[in-house]
Amino acid sequence: MFDWDQGNAQHVMQHGVLPSDVEQAIDDPHALATDAYDVAGERRFGLVGETEDGRLLRVIYIWRGDRRRVVTAFPASAREQRRYEERRR
Repeated sequence: MFDWDQGNAQHVMQHGVLPSDVEQAIDDPHALATDAYDVAGERRFGLVGETEDGRLLRVIYIWRGDRRRVVTAFPASAREQRRYEERRR
């Protein structure tokens, strides 16, 4: 389950990503866990995952109870794309 509101939905859309794309990337069974960062003691998680249309996205999220709250999402860098593809082989 996901925790969306106007703020985080608009933020990811500023990066050319729809909330539905983010959910697909997180649900990708081949998603690659990546380093993230902590803010004010709150653990953040990162991943690179693929959408149904083949886009690779970098997603940062936090857990709020049993829901993932997306902090940001944007197209994966060339390096992240290579790592994801190497892992899929």
